Amino acid sequence: AEISVDMMTAKLIKVDEIFSRLNPDRVSKEVANIMPEVIHSVVNDAGQRHCPKLWEYLPKSVRLQIEEQVVEASGELMSNFMRDLQKNIIDVFDFKHCVVERMVNNKPILNEMFLTCGAEEFEFIRNSGFYLGFMFGLLQMLVWMF
Repeated sequence: AEISVDMMTAKLIKVDEIFSRLNPDRVSKEVANIMPEVIHSVVNDAGQRHCPKLWEYLPKSVRLQIEEQVVEASGELMSNFMRDLQKNIIDVFDFKHCVVERMVNNKPILNEMFLTCGAEEFEFIRNSGFYLGFMFGLLQMLVWMF
């Protein structure tokens, strides 16, 4: 699996090139509808974890105001995050590990890829085995006869 991933990443897929095609503003717009729910969860978890007493006594209206401010800023933050990620994708994302793990966990895909990519080589092995086996069989027959 690792060898095939190395071949793909060396010749076919450049992660940084593909990731640089993403438009950060469009990604921000695409995830905008799920951001309020995610932000609600993150803000509550952060408040409870880092300032548990303060968060407990903070009025609900103030908590909602904090969430609203974060939601308002989230579009620009997401766009900036995507731009930064595009610049540093090689340092942050291990493409080889992801693909190898997926292939190892999904044996039918690995087998299909191996059989498809190696079809010509398997045909060569079969044909050369036939001819070499035939020649060695004749040689062995001649040696056995004399």
